[in-house]
Amino acid sequence: MAQFLSPVYTESLKIHNPSLNLCSKSSWRKLAKATKPCTLVMQSGKRKWCGRLRVAAEDSVSPIDTTADDYYAVLGLVLSDPIQRKVYDEIHGYSLTSINPFMDDSSPKDHVFVDEFTCIGCKNCANVACNVFAIEEDFGRARVYNQHGNPDPVDCIHWTSAAQLSLLEDEMRRIERVNVALMLSGMGSASFNVFRMASSRWEKRQSKVLMKNCALKFDNNLDEDEAKEREKRAAAAARRWREYSKKGVDKPPRFKLPEAGLSKDK
Repeated sequence: MAQFLSPVYTESLKIHNPSLNLCSKSSWRKLAKATKPCTLVMQSGKRKWCGRLRVAAEDSVSPIDTTADDYYAVLGLVLSDPIQRKVYDEIHGYSLTSINPFMDDSSPKDHVFVDEFTCIGCKNCANVACNVFAIEEDFGRARVYNQHGNPDPVDCIHWTSAAQLSLLEDEMRRIERVNVALMLSGMGSASFNVFRMASSRWEKRQSKVLMKNCALKFDNNLDEDEAKEREKRAAAAARRWREYSKKGVDKPPRFKLPEAGLSKDK
């Protein structure tokens, strides 16, 4: 669904003025059905169901605002907001002026990311920095649930920029996950480098954009603080979209571990 927000994809659909009304209704309904209804609104004597996506609201004001905020955060971008759209396109390589976040040293590395393929489930981070990390029950691995908390105590945790975190979270949701106990027993120990994979995917997207030369034009009127804030919002949204995707509602992982594939054949 994230591809729905790219200029290449929207142009192929002949969408010139993106808005909430132009979004895929079936995709929105799938997301809404995955959560419980929040309210029933009476309009012209008819009951209208209003769904709330619990996976993404952080600061809410009203039911209407929270529903909109959830939708924006789940996808990581806002089709109807050209400024937020521009930030997403710049991060993910859909703009002609994009710079690969893994090659850009100008952005501050003030976000935390856990490399799941080097995490051994030692629980040091969750014990020392409990305001930031928690251990997943299903896979026994550490995850960041709150940015800007305590300092990290182990090597599988990396400091990244907000743009890098957005790409890393998006890449992690595409890879099959394995319980840490299987990894320690010698099974499912594929040598994935999520940083390299995320960077490579960015390069491929950027190449397609440069070839088609179909970047959208926006006004460059963002100050530095606002740009950083929007990058943080995109990173938080990517994490929440990964939480939703890992349940298998979005789509199955694209990358299968070799050992897992062999065991299934047997």
